Amino acid sequence: MSRTTRMKQLLPLCLWSLTSLGVAAIALIADYAARNDSGHTAWEPFSSLILFLPLVLVGTVCFVARNRLAGVARASVCALAVGLAGVALIVILDRINRLVQYDRWIYRGMPRRRGVSENRAVQPGAPATAEERSGRWKSLAG
Repeated sequence: MSRTTRMKQLLPLCLWSLTSLGVAAIALIADYAARNDSGHTAWEPFSSLILFLPLVLVGTVCFVARNRLAGVARASVCALAVGLAGVALIVILDRINRLVQYDRWIYRGMPRRRGVSENRAVQPGAPATAEERSGRWKSLAG
């Protein structure tokens, strides 16, 4: 078996492995963003572009060369899609102030996310104060 043949067989495996790593990273980032009530983090979310941008690049190059490299078309499209989804997730989380690096969050004026008050996070469907649980807030409203 020649070196080129082995490389052609190894390339789809590497693409699928990188794609699965990208999917796992997206899942972990989304989970972290969902659990983070403050809207800021010490971790720099844009550092994950180290994974997603090369995934986009490799997926694009392999897709363009799919006629010369047998068996990489599907893996390259998946790698490209996962890479683009990861980049979009990071940018969107930053733009909507859902997951912002702490220094940038301070610079932006410590913006509040929707559904978060000064002292507590509002949990949908769950009363957050003793007055709300006892029903006294209804009598005060009118």
